[in-house]
This record gives sequence, C-alpha cells and structure tokens, in this order.
Amino acid sequence: VEARFVDKLVRHAPRLKDVRVRAADYEKVIEEYDGPDTFFFLDPPYAGHDADCRVGAGHKNWDEERFAKVIRKIRGRFLCTYGLHGDEALFKGFHTRRWRHTSGVGTARGQGLRPGVTLVATNYDPNKVRRFQVAVSKTIWGSPAGKKKLAKRLVALLPAHKTYVEPFAGSAAVLFAKEPADTEVINDADAEIAQAYRIIKRLSRKQLDRLQRMSWTGDGATFKRLIGTNPTGDVERLHRFLYLTHFSYGKMRGKSFSPSTQGIEAKTAGRIEAFAPRLKHVRIYGGDYEKVVRKYDSPDTVFFLDPPYSGYNVDVGESEFDEARFIDVLKALDGKFLLTYGVRGKLPGLLKQAGFAIKRIRTPRSIGSMRGVGGPTLLTQLIVSNYKLVEKTDGEEPLLEDWDGQLDLDDRGQPETDPERDLDRGDVDKAQAFGTFGGSHHYAKRIVPLIPEHKTYVEPFAGAAALLYVKEPSAKEVLADYDADVVFLHRAVKAMTAERVEELRQRFQWKCTEQSFAKARDMEPKDDVERFYKLVFVRTHARDCRPDGTHPAKNHLGSTTNPEKYLRAADRLKDVSILHQDYRKTIAQLDGPDTFFFLDPPYPGEWFDKDAVIDLDEFAATLKTIKGRFIAVLNDSPENVAAFKTVGRIFRLKVHEASGTGGAKKESRLFCANFKVAKANELEELPAEVFCKSIPLIKGIDPNDERFVLGIVLEPEEVDAQGDIYSPEEIRQAAHRFMEEFGGLGLMHRLRVNGQVKVLESYLAPADLTIGEETVRKGTWLLAVRILSDELWEQVKDGQLTGFSIGGSARRVPEKNTDADTGTDADTEERRAA
Repeated sequence: VEARFVDKLVRHAPRLKDVRVRAADYEKVIEEYDGPDTFFFLDPPYAGHDADCRVGAGHKNWDEERFAKVIRKIRGRFLCTYGLHGDEALFKGFHTRRWRHTSGVGTARGQGLRPGVTLVATNYDPNKVRRFQVAVSKTIWGSPAGKKKLAKRLVALLPAHKTYVEPFAGSAAVLFAKEPADTEVINDADAEIAQAYRIIKRLSRKQLDRLQRMSWTGDGATFKRLIGTNPTGDVERLHRFLYLTHFSYGKMRGKSFSPSTQGIEAKTAGRIEAFAPRLKHVRIYGGDYEKVVRKYDSPDTVFFLDPPYSGYNVDVGESEFDEARFIDVLKALDGKFLLTYGVRGKLPGLLKQAGFAIKRIRTPRSIGSMRGVGGPTLLTQLIVSNYKLVEKTDGEEPLLEDWDGQLDLDDRGQPETDPERDLDRGDVDKAQAFGTFGGSHHYAKRIVPLIPEHKTYVEPFAGAAALLYVKEPSAKEVLADYDADVVFLHRAVKAMTAERVEELRQRFQWKCTEQSFAKARDMEPKDDVERFYKLVFVRTHARDCRPDGTHPAKNHLGSTTNPEKYLRAADRLKDVSILHQDYRKTIAQLDGPDTFFFLDPPYPGEWFDKDAVIDLDEFAATLKTIKGRFIAVLNDSPENVAAFKTVGRIFRLKVHEASGTGGAKKESRLFCANFKVAKANELEELPAEVFCKSIPLIKGIDPNDERFVLGIVLEPEEVDAQGDIYSPEEIRQAAHRFMEEFGGLGLMHRLRVNGQVKVLESYLAPADLTIGEETVRKGTWLLAVRILSDELWEQVKDGQLTGFSIGGSARRVPEKNTDADTGTDADTEERRAA
C-alpha cells in the first residue's frame, strides 16, 4: 500500500503556520495557557486500554489521580474524551455523556470497523452553549440537498471540457469549486435564484457597502416582515432573498424561521464580496432546463445536473419533475454529463436501462438530522454519467460505490421501501407531529393513491392524522376526535410559532432517556406549554405510542426530537378545522356527495382502553348511512369481516405494527370502501367467506395441571357444523402458518390475550392416539397453552371457556368427484384453509 504523506503535508502544512507546538508535560502546558477565554481539548491515554500507540506515547504509567486534580483547577473550559475502563470518580461533578462510534482499533486485519463507546466529559453544560459552527464557505447561500460538501469530489469527476453548464444551479456549489472554463452557464427554474445571481454579478462597490450595512442577524420578527415585502431595488431584493434563505428552516427559503438561528449573525454579505468575481463571465439564465441544455450542447460541453429528486418531499425548483422527459434529454446529448439523483422514482431504472455509468454514494442526511425525529441519517444518491467515472481520492476514503439497483438504505442497511417494511414510513414519521397507539403511519402512503376525488376531507378518528400529512391538501379539511388530549395537541400544533418552539427548546429535555421519559410521564402540568410537552413527549416515545405508556420504547432511547418539526406541521394544519366531538356527529355534519371520510377507530380486541373500543354493530350501521365516499379500517378478524361485508368492498394490507397487548409485528389490516378501489399489487382481495369452528377442550381442569390446557384445533375429514371438511394437508398448512405468522390467541374472536396466555405446544398427531377418553385421529392439529391470567383461568374452571375456536377466511372451491358406480360427476364444495 502506498502512503500519501507528501500530498497530505502540502495540504495541511499551511494550517500549522501560526500554531505553537510544544513537547512538554500536559500539566505545565495547561498552567501556562489557562484562562477564562481558553478552551482545552483533552484526549489523554485511556486507563485500562493497552493499545501500543498509547504506551509508546510517553505515558506508560498514566496517573489518573493527578489528572483528576489538574482538570479541577482549570479556569477555562475543557472537553475531554476518555475510555470506559478508568476510574468512575475521575469525572465526578462534570457533565458526562457516552459517544457511540466505530473504531478500527482492536480488530483483526480485514475485519473492518467495530462499534466503540467513548466517554465525553466537560466542565460546562453543552446544552446551554451555542454550538461552534465550522463554516463551509463554498457557496454564497445554502440550498436544500445542495452539493457544497461534495463539490470538490464532484469536480474531480468532471472530464476535460471547454463549456460548463449547470441547468439546475441552486447554490452552484460545483461551479464555485471548479476552475473557470472558456464558457460557463448556470440556470435555475426558480426566478428568484436567477435574479439573485444577476444582481450579484452586476453589484457595484457602493451597493455592496449598502448591503453589508443591512440587518444580517437572525430575528423572527425581521424574517416575518421580509416575507410580506416585495422590494423593487436590487439591494433590497437581494437582501430579502439572502436573509430568507439563510434563516429559513432547512434553507427552504421563506417556509419558516429557524429558531436556532435567533441572534446569530450571518456572514453572507462577506461571502458575496469573495464570490462575486467568480460570476463575472458566467452566463445566467432563469427558465426551463431543456432550453439551456439544447442551446449549449456540443462535444466540448460538460453538464453537471442536480435536478429535483422524485419522492423526497423537498420543495426545490420544480414540485413535479418529469422523469420521462429528462431521460429523453440525456439520451440526446452530444456532450458529457455528470448527474446526481436519488434512488426513488422511475428515473433510476430508466438510467440503468439506458446503459449509463451508475455509482452510489451515501452522505449524511442534513435535513433529516435537523428534524431530529428518526428516520435514516444517511442519504443514498446516485452518480450517473455518459462516460467512465474515474475517482481521484487524494488520500481520502473512496466516495463511489457500485450500485445494483438497490433502493434507499436506512441506518440498519435495509431498503427504505422494502415491502417487508412499510413504504416511506420514515417520511410520514417526520411529517406528523406526534405518534399515537395504533396509528396509520405504517400504511398511510399506500392508502393515499386509493382516495377518490373529493372537495372535503374528514378524519372522524383523527389520532395523529398520518394520512392527512402525506396527502395533498383538499378544498376543505377536518380533523375530529373524541379524545380531548388529541384535539388539544392538534390545536396546539396548529397555533405553533417560532417563539413557542424556542420556549419549548429552552424549557424541556427533548432527548429520550429513561429519566427524561419518567419525568415527562409524571409531570403535573401547570400551563398549556407543560401539558403540550408531556402529551407529545410521552405519545412519541412510549412503547407502541400508548398515551398511558409507563416506559419508553427501547429503540427510542437516545433519540432527540427537534421542536422545529412542529412548525412544519403547523404549516400543514393552518387551514384544517379541528373538532372535539363524537364520530357520528362529525359524519352527520359533514357528509355529502363531495366528502371523503377516512375512518380508523379504536379496534375491537386491540385498543388499550376497552371502554373506548368502537361498537362494531353501531359502526357498521353508521357507515351504511354515509352519502359520500369512505375508507374504513379495522383489525382483521372474522367478526369484522362479516360486519364489513354488509357495508361495502373489502381488501387487506399487510403492515408492520406493534400491538400494545403483544402479538406479531406483521399484521393484516382490514379495509372497507363504499366505492370501487383501484387495484394495486399489494392489495389482497378478501376471500368470499368467513368461517369459525369450535372444538371442546379435551384436557385442562385439573388442580395439578399448573393451568395447562390442551385441545383440538382442527380434525381431518370431519364435517363441521357448516358442512365443510378439511384435508390433512390443509390442516398442516394452517397449523404452520399460525406459528409462522401469528402465534397468538384471542378471546371470542375479539380481544387479543397474548400476554395472558402462553402457547406451549402446537403439533400434528403423527398417528391415531388416545388422550384421556378422547380418540385423536392422525393429522389432527392439537394446541396446548398455559393460562397466565387469573380471570381467564376462572372462566375455564367455571365452564365459560370450553374450547378452541379457529377463525379465518376461506374460499369455497367446487371439486368434481367421479362416482365409480354411476359414472356421473358429483359436485362437492370443500373449505380451503386460509
């Protein structure tokens, strides 16, 4: 392996020009430079770690006791990283936290990185100190999904050229990072971006001085005032554009003020002076990209293309990007192109079919991490070209990876849109303001395409309103719920302001830990702000999002919510009416031929509060009265299927959903609509009939049986009360699917009792046998359970619960049998186990 030390020396030596370098004992250096304005970064040898690099660094016998005394004398501020094997009392009284990371130390050659944990200690509260920001001054302004952090690496991938064109300029990061070409062109469909570049290009010294004297400090009131203005002068227009861009949340100009920038001074005006000369000979256009591409296309032209990414919900340039048109433009080029794009939408597949060179990169997802609400922290993007890509790393880690058509990856390395998970669930989690038990965010994006045309959209059981957040706004929208806390949360989010967000940030802990969850759970709110925090924090982080949750979800521990997400949610709710009332009243008030209802009530058998469970007969009767269109959802049970069959068309979706009462993660949800639903591949047509079969217990009521209950589930070739039979093979398949996909039990086909009953045995009789006084035929499915619930055990002993009852759905299949004696065909109907 060739070392690249010389290259690194050339690159890094200038940084050391004014740095004082000492070879002395650390205590002497600290004493010499300590003061109230001094900051120390301390990375001493870690006690208990025997890495040779530490031993050979002159600290073979590391004195922890001495180090503890030294750091307690420091008058300035320090941040210290340390191993976990040292004396726990070393940092007693300081602020400490654990930093999880990857490490190559201690791994065998070729094994790559392994997880590591380092202790970070400070003599100040990191939460109360404004973070030091490292400036990446490669552009005049920032842009959502901009390329300033990748610009130098992308420039290295460009081939030789005489003409350079950026048809989707944005912040023009690549242009500013590259050497000038003979002819250079930038274009953007956003008229304000094109106008800003033109103004900067012609800005005089006098105008620049005037611009620099204007306000460049983050202020919510100034931001709000500028949104409402329409200046006519160049300086005023440029100031408005740059101010709204810099201080907007996510750099999405004018959407909402980012409270974290309050009081922060922007250096934008200074960057204009530095970057304006670079635009001197650049031709600037504002319009459709294709027109510019056609005008400048030639064998000596290279295009850098960074268009809007389909399916990423970020407003950049064009709200709807025509991928089919774009691929046609690429195919017709005479020049070379370098394209960056996401992995969603149709374009990745079209690019692969066209035979272009495609590589993959994975970069930090800045917008997602700002929101702080989960989801992938890495963004997978494609690098595409019509020439061979040759990467020059200059000692850095390689940027490009081979791409085999895989979709976006989450932090666990799984495709975001893997059908085994739920489509785009991360985006929904980011959009909705809080979680709710049994919420529809698992399948929201899969339901939206099924919604018919309408003018009024209504959710009578609002919950977290996941569907509303992912659908396009309707002319009139209404959220209603009988739960006063749910209504309060939606109204509070709707009224959210930047000032309230900052208050929430300052007053409360937003990182989920066992301690912060318990504090929020046990809080007795004294005002509406505390009530909002308690409700939203507990509902977001409790196991299964239960409002009465007592413990946080394990996968939420360590996660941090950024309160700025509520501003984005507020923007979506600004024209939505929020009602506190019963679902029947909501339907009666808003029903009409142009109304669409999405109804997701508390499910029978699953909802944590039994008193709030929907009355099935009443719910079905109400659905029948609706004049508009609706889609309703319930858990999949024979009784719910039977109820929905009297109302409308039924279909199923497989979703991953955690049940508060236990049970499988992968659930089947039952949907009913009073209109013909457009079919999709993932929709499962419901079989024609529902069946239910009960067989008495054969063993169980015995004082010495330790609540052990054994019973027959299905017998082969036995005609049941409905005139149906089951073959041994069908019983075998049903028994195996039960254990593979469900493995849980219900009570009277309604309430799940998985936490109250434990399945001990499930097996098929290998031969005819006798259990007690009961003869069991070969192929019979038997189930043995332990009754953990005192209440259920009393019902077994009292004779209220007498047997297992299998429920499911099946399709009758006519089966022709030839009568050997008469030679005629006798039609029989056989129940096929579902």
